Amino acid sequence: MSLGKRIAQARAAKKLTVAQLAKLLDVSRSTVHTWEHDGPGPGLDRLTVIAKTLDTSVSELLGERVAS
Repeated sequence: MSLGKRIAQARAAKKLTVAQLAKLLDVSRSTVHTWEHDGPGPGLDRLTVIAKTLDTSVSELLGERVAS
């Protein structure tokens, strides 16, 4: 699964619309839409804020597997 799809999935799990997430992140709706549809992704600093806002981790958004 792509970063964009994981952002969309995490947003949906929090029951947020694209507009609501954009407002929380202080970006435009089109920016969130671009990320979720695999356009240029957010930078690492923004990815950290996205993860925190969506109650997840950067590692999870990036699809990294955690050894158990």
